[in-house]
Formats: sequence, structure tokens, C-alpha cells
Amino acid sequence: MVAVHHLRRLAILGALIVAGALAAVLLGSQSEPVFYTGGAGVFLMIVSVISFGTVIVGVINPMTDGVDSVNNMTDMSV
Repeated sequence: MVAVHHLRRLAILGALIVAGALAAVLLGSQSEPVFYTGGAGVFLMIVSVISFGTVIVGVINPMTDGVDSVNNMTDMSV
């Protein structure tokens, strides 16, 4: 689950970048690098969330499905 930890860090980093760019815009900055930086932060957050969803679907769901299958096979109730 190390990958999930790193994806969460990337999402937080993206949110901080967006917050910094938003603060700069609110303080009156209208330069293009600020807008590009904010866009990069949004992109980083989106990629992190999509990757996190991929980890959940690709790793955790098959494990829980396997546990359910074993439980169903060992269920001896009539």
C-alpha cells in the first residue's frame, strides 16, 4: 500500500500548488506562469485521484473478491 501513500501525497501537493496559485491571483497577480502553475496543480490532483482509483479497483477489489469466494466455498450451511 506504499503506492497509495505516495498518491495521497501527490494529491495534497497538487492541492497546495492550486492554493498557492489561487492566493497569488487573489493578491492581484495576472502573470501567465501563475495560471500555468495552478493548472499543473489541478492536473497533478486529477492524475493522483485517477491513479488511486486504479489501485483500489486493480488491487483491493480482487483481494476482497477472493476472500468472498473462499467464504462462499467454505460455507456449509444448507
